[in-house]
Amino acid sequence: MTNRHELDGESFSSDEFMRQLKLLNQNLVDRLEGAKLSLAQPDNPMHVQQAAVSARSAMEIVSDYFPVAAPVTKAQLVQEINRTVDLLEAALDPLSNIVEQNRQVSANEKLNELRRLLKLKEDTTRQKAFGVMSQIDPRFESLPPTIQEKRGELWVSNWKRLSGLVHSRDKVTARVFVEESLDFLQETLRYYFQPTVLASVATIDELISKFNGDNAKELFELASALFTNGAVLEYFLAQIDEVEWLPELIERGYFD
Repeated sequence: MTNRHELDGESFSSDEFMRQLKLLNQNLVDRLEGAKLSLAQPDNPMHVQQAAVSARSAMEIVSDYFPVAAPVTKAQLVQEINRTVDLLEAALDPLSNIVEQNRQVSANEKLNELRRLLKLKEDTTRQKAFGVMSQIDPRFESLPPTIQEKRGELWVSNWKRLSGLVHSRDKVTARVFVEESLDFLQETLRYYFQPTVLASVATIDELISKFNGDNAKELFELASALFTNGAVLEYFLAQIDEVEWLPELIERGYFD
């Protein structure tokens, strides 16, 4: 089990965040700083692609640091997918030893197997994302299913987007994608240190004190910005018991 690092203060500057990350994993910091350094070199025609490589490598380090048990590894899946692709190509090769009447049957079987493996790879990536999130934020599993799903999908979508940039054969110019992925990853890692829980709880108390029976929607919108940390969400839900909050909770999927 990974040791959790905690901070005594309520403030958490960028410098302090990076210092704590270095204690967590120096290679992770190197990849994050490498991505930022690449983005700061616009004269390099490959600067966005190089930044994407570093950012995706940072996500890999986080995944390895918070390992999640899976029924099959990524390497095993890739090996099986490649083997199935080879068999599919052989089935479609007119010079193969497969007799014509069996060629289509064999190709369909291999194509269905390839679809199954690709679906399994997608499910494994999603499972890993949820596992990483739950280890970074110990209250993740107490979040409403819709919020869990959204945060898990954000991990998957950022991974896919970075992978697409890494493997692109064209000149990559969409630096905003890399910047957004870096912001997402760093914000996710901040959950691990939980530096602003006390300050967030104080803000929640202040917002709830302004409740007048008619402004639940407005206050909920303001409070929801703090719900990225599961501990803060749990505190908020424990403090409200007026029926006027129910429509907001229902609309946002807290009872799904």
